[in-house]
Amino acid sequence: MTAMKGDRVLSIIAAVILAALVLSASVTAVLFDRGAYARLQDKLDLAGSAGLSEAEALENYNALIDYNSVFFTGSLEFPTLPMSDSGRIHFEEVKAIFSFFQIVLIITAALTGVFSYILLKRQPLCAVGIQIEPVPKLILE
Repeated sequence: MTAMKGDRVLSIIAAVILAALVLSASVTAVLFDRGAYARLQDKLDLAGSAGLSEAEALENYNALIDYNSVFFTGSLEFPTLPMSDSGRIHFEEVKAIFSFFQIVLIITAALTGVFSYILLKRQPLCAVGIQIEPVPKLILE
C-alpha cells in the first residue's frame, strides 16, 4: 500500500470514528441533561399529569437517569413509584442501549485522540494552510 493510499484509508477510518464520537456524545449529552426535566416541567406539567408533586417526580426522574449510567450497578428502584415486571424489562433494555452509546463514546474519544495525534504528526495543520498561533501571543495582542 502506498503512503498516499495509507493516509487516505487512515483518514476515512478517523472520519468514521469521529462520526461515531459525535453521535454517541449527542445521545449521552441528551440523556444526562437533567435540566431538560426542569425546562419541560413548567411547560408540560409533567408532575401534575402523573399525579405527583414536583419534588417527587424529580426524585424519581433522577433515579432513572442515575440508573441509565454505564457506571451504575444494581437494579432500578423508583423512590415512590411501583414498577411492573414488564416495566423493569423495558428499562433494562433501554439501559443496554444507553450503555452501548456511553461505551462507544469512551472508546471513540480515546481513538479520536490517537488518530488526531497520528494524523497531525504526519501532516501538521500548517501544512494545509491553517496557522495556529500560540495562546500567549493571542492573549497579548
